[in-house]
Amino acid sequence: MLTRLEVFRVSRGIKVGDLIAESRISRQHLLRMRKGELQPRRDMIAAVVSALRQLSLEDVQPEDVIELTVEESGPWRRQRAQRLTADISEWQRERDAASDLLAALRKMHPAEWLLFFEKRARSDAAVRALLFEGRRLIDEDPRHARALFDVAAQLAEGLTAIRREYRLALVGRAWLELANALRQLGLVREALGSLDEAERRFEGEPYCTKELGRAWLARGTVLMKIGDLAGAERYLGCAVNIFAAVDDPLRIAKVRMVQAGVLFERSDFDGARSLWLDAVPALSAGKERHALPVTWLNLGLCDVEQNRIASAKTWLEKALHAFERTRCGVEVLRTQWALARIEALFENRKSGLESLFRLRAAFDARGLLVDGGMVMLDAAEALLLSPRRPGAAAQICNSLPQLFERAGATREARKAVAYLQEAAAAHNLTAENIRSVKIFIDHAEDGREDPFVRPKKSGAARSEQAAGSSSGA
Repeated sequence: MLTRLEVFRVSRGIKVGDLIAESRISRQHLLRMRKGELQPRRDMIAAVVSALRQLSLEDVQPEDVIELTVEESGPWRRQRAQRLTADISEWQRERDAASDLLAALRKMHPAEWLLFFEKRARSDAAVRALLFEGRRLIDEDPRHARALFDVAAQLAEGLTAIRREYRLALVGRAWLELANALRQLGLVREALGSLDEAERRFEGEPYCTKELGRAWLARGTVLMKIGDLAGAERYLGCAVNIFAAVDDPLRIAKVRMVQAGVLFERSDFDGARSLWLDAVPALSAGKERHALPVTWLNLGLCDVEQNRIASAKTWLEKALHAFERTRCGVEVLRTQWALARIEALFENRKSGLESLFRLRAAFDARGLLVDGGMVMLDAAEALLLSPRRPGAAAQICNSLPQLFERAGATREARKAVAYLQEAAAAHNLTAENIRSVKIFIDHAEDGREDPFVRPKKSGAARSEQAAGSSSGA
């Protein structure tokens, strides 16, 4: 037997677990709805419709998935499901056309895509296909994802045959995803412009309430990364209010992750650790495959700051196993980096350095040259601890200006590594000034525009690895 909800879910390939997590309806209640054994309340209908909109990006209406009258109630047996067959067939045709579309785009340069679309009819199905493909590629190939989201935004703007609210949701979603791709590429300030466009579509539209909360969460994250901590707190507070209003505890937990990052940036490590720990139960209940291990990673880096090395390794190893299971390649490397740094600085210098050199090559192979350079700074720092090997550290620092220039690092970041080269030549290289430079470069690459100031000779600075932990939030 079939219900509209079950037909829609199965035809779109939506997993039951994902629908439970997004709708916040218990498995038992959802099962009864899927079987047609439960006449849902208005709040349950609203939760299911909202969840399906998020998961399918379609303009789902209550009557599309719920039998709303007494005559319709109960299971839809196959002989009564004929009225749904045409809709499903149309959706399957759109899906096949979207697959052909993506295959055609792969054979062209992104500069040719808009011309390609000018010669064919635009549809919301094509926009959805671009958005889903971009989300699939955002970690593996963020440049390609950026191009897909850019075209999706322009195509969605021209969709005049669909409802205005749905069009605004699609356009705004494309700009929001474009901001996420720019953040992944390190173009943090450019992401703010994309978020402006997304918020302009979402604000004042009840249809887009949850999307506006997501945009404010993204803006709060960007503002934290560029050092505007007060602005970050303001937008994160607004995002919490929206997610509380729509009863979305999972996304509230994600906001708490970033709020913990703000505390971390203020060196309030106890406060940051407490907030990250508070977010874990909601993320675990929501079976978050990425945000949860990122929280474990952040907890590990936070413990490093407080010299809780054994606890830090426990969190980091837990995060590493989760990232390996979900095949998050870049996150695997960054977690291995944190563990290798601990090994090099606190445990076994020789094997730790070997791990750092191996990771530098892995980052370079992925085109993450700045990260590779930061790994080498960690190696140089380890070489300046007892027993000191200043010659080997100086050799690393002498190679850094060319490496960071090739990586396209900011001008101020290049000034910072040039300072280290000068310090090495003058035999003034210390672990402390390397740590200071790492913190500065990390902030400069996040979009902060402060000029480089030569560090003082005394005073220990916190590690770049831990400073960067908030970016995972």
